[in-house]
Amino acid sequence: MISQNALHHAEKCRFCWMWRHLCPVQHQTGKELNTPRAKGLLLSMVNKKAQEFDKDMGQAMYECLLCDACTNDCATGYQPPLFIREARTEAVVSEVAPESVMNLIENVETTGNIYGVEKPSYGQDGTDVLVYIGEVAAIKVPEMAKHLLALLAKAGVSAKVLANEPASGVMLGDLMGYTEEVRKQAEVCAKALNETGLPVVVLDSYDAEIMTQKYPEWGCEITAGVTTATAFVAKLLEEKKLAAKAGAGTLVPITGFANSVVSPAVEFKAEGWITGVGAKIFTIAGPVLAFGTLASWVWGLVYWAMNKF
Repeated sequence: MISQNALHHAEKCRFCWMWRHLCPVQHQTGKELNTPRAKGLLLSMVNKKAQEFDKDMGQAMYECLLCDACTNDCATGYQPPLFIREARTEAVVSEVAPESVMNLIENVETTGNIYGVEKPSYGQDGTDVLVYIGEVAAIKVPEMAKHLLALLAKAGVSAKVLANEPASGVMLGDLMGYTEEVRKQAEVCAKALNETGLPVVVLDSYDAEIMTQKYPEWGCEITAGVTTATAFVAKLLEEKKLAAKAGAGTLVPITGFANSVVSPAVEFKAEGWITGVGAKIFTIAGPVLAFGTLASWVWGLVYWAMNKF
């Protein structure tokens, strides 16, 4: 059953034509059915008994990324993902959700993740922060988890990772809406994280979103605080912990210098390898090399003198 609040948003959204220009799915398919306006209209028709909630409608509700592009650009504050998620709940309950979606939900129930495979464990002890890897990073891009843990270690941050990391509920919430099952997943996850007493650094920002926005609403807030891995690493850079211990402070000048060499080379390639690339490749980087070398030589003398006398 779709809530009155969700139906209110659907009724308002069905009159709006602006979101057809914002929806990335509609941009790819060219179908009016993929716009938030069309989905709001369908739910309005179901509410007025003018349309049945059938398999075609169930399929339509899953042709959405829940990316919030429409919500973020809405001047009136209406939220299509609100009624789309509730429509997905109705689709699952009414057994009109796509078969692929039902298979993913079954995977979650049997293995704890949508992929239906055993989730790798990155369990390790630490005393500074608790790193939450998440099922997507752990299974699909494990190198991200390994790189983050290695980076934190080089910065002198003692990171803990739970051996049996519980699901955050974000994936199941996308598949079937914010049902009681999703809230129970969230409660189990929050309890496991809170028991460590450590601030939580979340690798996947999607997991961080549900933890910071929905967990407090459901009464299972992460007490020590949640931050994304990107924000945490940025803070380490700002505090010069990475620059001092891991050399990460050299990333910006290195990438900037590389761009200063490559950019003119690409721009003038049409003029030939000698008069184009050869003549122009150091247009920007040349002065950097010259004055950089001179500055390093001067600083070397100063440093030598300071230690000598």
